[in-house]
Amino acid sequence: MYKKYCLILLIIILSACKGEVNTVVIELADHYDKKSVLVELENNGANCNLVKQKLHCDSGDMELVNETIRGIGLREFPAGSIYLGMPGLHEAVIEELNKRQIAYQIKLKKNKKWLIVGQENLEILHNIIDEKTHELRLAENQE
Repeated sequence: MYKKYCLILLIIILSACKGEVNTVVIELADHYDKKSVLVELENNGANCNLVKQKLHCDSGDMELVNETIRGIGLREFPAGSIYLGMPGLHEAVIEELNKRQIAYQIKLKKNKKWLIVGQENLEILHNIIDEKTHELRLAENQE
């Protein structure tokens, strides 16, 4: 008789655990098309939903979710991508890249211009950005 109660209790506990799914809420950056990301996640086998522009995914799928989102990000914006939002900075950096004859691309995404350089020029790009940011701030302070 005691074994029956233990078995029933075990079944109740297991069924309660089975119905309870932990979800992780993921807020993607604005440049991602959230519906496209959701479709790709579902195609890869992740159990996710889009609620109020946030992804809700099963916690057990997080490795797949992270891998998929990272892949989408690298596909759309390679490692050498950067958005320069400071007024005048984008133009100043492009002018310097042209002066140094460094190849670059500009990608327009959600009305923002993203600057893309090759992996081998990332350090140079960051140095140019630092230099031009400093120059623009000095010019602001002198006005």
